[in-house]
Amino acid sequence: SAKWGPESNETIIKEFENESCPWGGMTGDMIKATPDRISRAFLEEQVFKSWYHERTIYWRCCNGGGGETEEEEYNVSTGCQRAAMVFQDAIVLANCLYFMLDDSPKSITDASQEYYRQRYDHIQKVYKDSVNMSRLTY
Repeated sequence: SAKWGPESNETIIKEFENESCPWGGMTGDMIKATPDRISRAFLEEQVFKSWYHERTIYWRCCNGGGGETEEEEYNVSTGCQRAAMVFQDAIVLANCLYFMLDDSPKSITDASQEYYRQRYDHIQKVYKDSVNMSRLTY
């Protein structure tokens, strides 16, 4: 949509165009030289508490979820630990599913709750650390 395309970026660009660029010149010079490379990414700054519902488990994954925007969001919100966390999530989720007693709805819910129990606190900590680090960096 136009809301997320290059045509809606003028306000944001004006805020940064007079900042010096680490490679020389001004940020605005770089933006003007590469207008076809400008886009916006939606950043959701929160950790969701709803990770599962009945037989559906929300699993943050790279190259299989919501596309580049989701990957960028996940990368930023986890302090660039995305790949490691995806593997950790996959292992924990696989173990929770492997140790299900049967394929009943109750067992699926129990496995989902266990996955959430094992991962949520860690994800929350990484997110908070990332927010604090970004405040120091930027």
